[in-house]
Amino acid sequence: MLAVLDQSFTSVLDAHFDKDLLRSAPVDGTRRHDRPALERVQEVATAPIRRFV
Repeated sequence: MLAVLDQSFTSVLDAHFDKDLLRSAPVDGTRRHDRPALERVQEVATAPIRRFV
């Protein structure tokens, strides 16, 4: 959860989110499972530091 009191900053974040949402596509379990092996290995390898990035 993120609490921001600055209205202009919040507006910028909302605009970025809306733009990202327009470019995104839903991911179902099949598509996620069918990812290339290298992509899955990279995900597992970066898991320990993901919260710091």
